[in-house]
Amino acid sequence: MNSRRKGGRVSISKEQKIKDVLRELREVSGLMGSVVMDSDGLVVSSDLSWSGDPERIGSLILRLLQMGNRSAEAVGISPLREVILEGIKGRIIAYNEDDLFLLAFGDKSAALGMIRIGIEESVKKIKDILHK
Repeated sequence: MNSRRKGGRVSISKEQKIKDVLRELREVSGLMGSVVMDSDGLVVSSDLSWSGDPERIGSLILRLLQMGNRSAEAVGISPLREVILEGIKGRIIAYNEDDLFLLAFGDKSAALGMIRIGIEESVKKIKDILHK
C-alpha cells in the first residue's frame, strides 16, 4: 500500500514503523485491526485482519467524526477526542489527537479499557514516528 499523509507521502521506513505499532496494538485481545488517517481522510497506514478497504472505511468514519465534532462544538465540549460505536458483533473506537485519527475495530470480547489504553500508547508512538 502506498500510504499518504497530509502534505505528501509517508516514507517507507516510517510506514513500516507505524505498521509495527498497529500490529502491536492488535495484540490486545479481541482487537481485529486498526487504521491511521490524517485529517483529510487519507490512510497513513493500516493493519486489518480482513480484506476491507481502509480508504473507504476511513472516509466513512471521518464523516461521522466530523458530525460528532460539530455536535461537540454546539454543546461546548470540543474538540472531540473519541467516538465509540457499539454494534451487535463488535465496536469501533475512533480516537482523534492533533489531526491524527486512529480507528480500532474490536469484537464484543475486547475489553474497552484495554483498547483505549492501547490506542493512547499507539498514538504517542505514531506521532513520534511522524515527527522525526
